[in-house]
Amino acid sequence: RSKEEVLTQAKELALALAPYTLHFERIDTMNEYYRSLFIRIQQSDEVMKAAKTAREIFAHNDHPTYIPHLSLFYGERSEEEKEEMQEDLRIDMDQNFTADTVHVFDAEGPASGWKPVGSFAMGDNS
Repeated sequence: RSKEEVLTQAKELALALAPYTLHFERIDTMNEYYRSLFIRIQQSDEVMKAAKTAREIFAHNDHPTYIPHLSLFYGERSEEEKEEMQEDLRIDMDQNFTADTVHVFDAEGPASGWKPVGSFAMGDNS
């Protein structure tokens, strides 16, 4: 898919969504590169609607079950190393934040080299 197509779809997604609040649930780990250490996000109606809309717009309906999360670390580490990382975290789990923008990154290569290529305010018809 071309960069222009992705940007067009991201803008469509942003226009389809109103800003919504995300609530932290807990810190968790998985044996997956992109979900090695993360904060689970509460599966509110707004969060799940945003995921469903994104899957429809980007035609990614064949992906596994959606787990709302905020990634803290990408990579492969032992469970012991991830436990040590968690102990060093100082995160107030009573926090929440508002998702109000769709950001697009060129995600070729390692995450350290990802570059922003566009941003679209949710619900902004201008």
